[in-house]
Amino acid sequence: MNRNATTVTIMATSSALLALHAAYYYPFVPDDAFISLRYAERLLAGAGLTWTSGPPVEGYSNLLWILLVAGLGRFGLDLVTAARLLGALSSCSVIAALGFGSLRYRLWSPRAAGVACAVWALSAPAAAWTLAGLEHTMVAGLLAWAVVLCLGIDANANAASSNAVNVNTTFRTLQIPGTVLGALVLVRLDAPLFAVVIAVWWWWNHGRDRTALRQSLALLVLPGLALAAQEAFRIAYYADWVPNVARAKLVLSTTHLLSGLRYAGAGLASLRPVGEATLGSLVWLVVRPPMRRRASLLACLTATWLAYVILVGRDLFPAWRQLIPALLGLSLVAAIAVDASHTDRPRRDRLIMSFIGLALVVFTWNQFRNAENQRAKTERWEWNGEVVGRALHDGFGPQEPLLAVMAGGAVPYWAKIDCLDMFGLTDPHIARVRSAEWGEGKLGHETRDAEYVLSRRPDIILFGTPGGYEPDAYDATMQDMPAFRDNYRRCNISGDDPSFFVSRVWINHNSARIGMRRDGASLEIPSYLLNITGGAIARLDAQKRFFVEAKDDSPVGIGALQLEAGSWIVAAPIGSMRVLVNDPDKGFREAFVDDGVRRFVIDAAGTYDVLVVPLSETLRVHRLLLVKESPDRWQP
Repeated sequence: MNRNATTVTIMATSSALLALHAAYYYPFVPDDAFISLRYAERLLAGAGLTWTSGPPVEGYSNLLWILLVAGLGRFGLDLVTAARLLGALSSCSVIAALGFGSLRYRLWSPRAAGVACAVWALSAPAAAWTLAGLEHTMVAGLLAWAVVLCLGIDANANAASSNAVNVNTTFRTLQIPGTVLGALVLVRLDAPLFAVVIAVWWWWNHGRDRTALRQSLALLVLPGLALAAQEAFRIAYYADWVPNVARAKLVLSTTHLLSGLRYAGAGLASLRPVGEATLGSLVWLVVRPPMRRRASLLACLTATWLAYVILVGRDLFPAWRQLIPALLGLSLVAAIAVDASHTDRPRRDRLIMSFIGLALVVFTWNQFRNAENQRAKTERWEWNGEVVGRALHDGFGPQEPLLAVMAGGAVPYWAKIDCLDMFGLTDPHIARVRSAEWGEGKLGHETRDAEYVLSRRPDIILFGTPGGYEPDAYDATMQDMPAFRDNYRRCNISGDDPSFFVSRVWINHNSARIGMRRDGASLEIPSYLLNITGGAIARLDAQKRFFVEAKDDSPVGIGALQLEAGSWIVAAPIGSMRVLVNDPDKGFREAFVDDGVRRFVIDAAGTYDVLVVPLSETLRVHRLLLVKESPDRWQP
C-alpha cells in the first residue's frame, strides 16, 4: 500500500474509532450548550440574538457556532442534532488536518499521523465533547488546520530556491491560514490568543525583519477584521463593549489561580502516560535544531493556553473541556516526535513503536478510569431539564410567566418562556454585582443579587438544577426576605415527556398570571398551590391542565390562606370528599352540606388552612374554588 492510501486508511480508521469512543459518552450534553441553542432558536424565531425578551444581552462566547447551528436549523434540522453534527464534523476535521499534513506537505509520515490521530481519538476530552453540543471541538479543528497550514507553508518557503518568489507566494498563501484563524476568532472569544501566538512565531522564525513582519500581518489581517467586526456588532446591538458573560465570569484572584493550577495539573495527569511522554518529547524537540522550528510553535501554543486556563480558574464541566486545545497540541507533538525518533535500525524502530503502542493501550485504559471523564458518562441531569421545561411550557406557556433560574440552559431552552438568569450570564445587572463570594467561589456562580431578583417579581423560581433546591442554594437570606416569604410557595411540578420527573419550584401565589385569582366574591386556587402536605405533585392532563390527586392518606390543600369573615361555598372540586378548615382558635372543622352545597363559616378574617380529603377513591383536583356568599345568607 502506497503512502497516500496508507494515510487515508489511517484517517478513516481513526474517525471510526473516534465515533465509537464518542458514542460511549452519548447522550451527554452540558447545560451551557442549551444556552447557545436558546440563542439560535430565538434567532430563527425572529427574536434576534437574544436569550429572553427585553434589551439584548450577550450571554454567549461562541458567536459563529450559534450562527452555524441556526443555519442548520433553518433547513429543518433539530438544533440539538445540529450542534452534535457540527461537533462531530469538527472533531473529525482534526484527524483530517493531521492526515492532510502527511499527504500534502509531508510534515510527518503516515505512521506518525496514525499515532497523532490515535491520541486524539482515544482521549476522553475529545470523545466526550465530540457530541456534547458546544464549540470546543470546532476550536480544535480550526486550530489544527491553521497549525498544519502554517507548518506546511513554512516548510515550502524554506525549500524554495528563489527568495522573491518565496516572499510573494508566502504572503498570499498565509492568507489561507489567516482565514481559518479569522473563523476561529468568531467561534471563541479567547481564540485571538492563538492567532497572536502563531503570528509572533512566524515573525520570530523568519528573520524578524520587515518582510517577516509583513507576512505575520498577513496572518493577522482577517482575525483582526473578524475581531473588530464582532466588537462593532457588540457595541451596536448589545450597547456594551465587553461581553456580558465575561463580566459575570472573569475575575483574577489567588483562589482562582490556585484552582486553575490544580485543574491543569490534574487534567494533564489524566492523559498519562501520553501526557508525560509528549511533554517530555516537546522539550526534547525544542532543543534539537532539526525539529526546533515546528516544536516551538506547538510549545508556545500549548504553554499559552495552559497559562490562560490557569489564570481564569478551573472549569466546572467534566472530561477536561478546557484542555482540548492543549490536547491538540500534544497530538501534533506526538506526530513530530514519532518521526524524530525514527532510526535506520529496524529492530530499534520496532521496539520504539511497540513502546508507543503499549503507551496508547495504557492511555486508553486510564481514560476510562478517570473520575472526571466518567462524570461525562454519568451526568444526565440536563435531560431532566427537558422534562421540566416541557411541563412548564405546556402548563404555563399561554400565561407567559417569568421564570427565574440558576441553571440557564436546558430548562429555559425547553420551556420557551421569558427567563431571568439569577447568576447573571445573560442579565446585565447581576453580571456587574460583586457578591461576597466574588473571586472565591465557583467560576460563573459568584454574581448574585437576591433583592434584584425579587424586585423583578418572577412568577416561578427554580433554584439549582432541574430537580429544584431550597432558596439558600442561591442566597441564604432570601427565604427571610418579606418579598419572598409573603409571596412564594413551594410546589411540585412533574412532567412525563420524554420521561417522568418531578421538580420542586417556588411559585408566586400572588402572580396575576399563574397565582391565586380573586374575582369579586370568588377565590380560585390552582392545583399546584394545593401542596399543604409538601408531597402533592401537580401533573398535566390531556388538555395541558395541571391537577393533583387527593387520597385518603394524602389530602391536598393550602395553608395560611387569607380569608374574610363570612360564609364560603366550596364550588370546586366536586365529588365524594370532605373539606376541612383549620381555625386557629377552634382547630379543624368540616364543611357542612346544606341544600346540596358544601359550605363553611369564617367567624373572623385571618389565615386558615383548607384541606380536601376524598372519601373513597382518588379524587383528581384541578382547582379549589371558594365563593363567598352575600352577608344576608351568612348565619354564624
